[in-house]
Amino acid sequence: MKETTKVKLKLIVAIFIVIISLALGVYTKFMFLINLPDHFDWFDLILYIMSWVMLFVAAFFVGKEALILADQYIKRKMRETYDVTVDIHRKGIKKGIQTTKNIHKKTVEQSKKHLKKGVKIIKNVHKKLNN
Repeated sequence: MKETTKVKLKLIVAIFIVIISLALGVYTKFMFLINLPDHFDWFDLILYIMSWVMLFVAAFFVGKEALILADQYIKRKMRETYDVTVDIHRKGIKKGIQTTKNIHKKTVEQSKKHLKKGVKIIKNVHKKLNN
């Protein structure tokens, strides 16, 4: 289950709308203030209000998509960390089992070696006693 963090089309569109709404808001505010002494322009005022609505809606979608991307990233990193931890645990268990087997082999070899040495000593003592 490999999740990738791709930049979604929704996020790109939402960021683009935020930029457009900010530019539109600055433009309409500027035009509204320039034309204010002469006459009151309803179109500029409505456009200015619409830019704020666009900004809030787009900011909501940017935040939502950013949270989704962050959630996917965190889940992927947690999964990778879990997999690494499990691999380390498995390697540790395998190493412990192998070490135990090696110790057993060395112990058996040492026991055989000492047993042969002991048998030789007993035979020598037996020979000396019989002579």
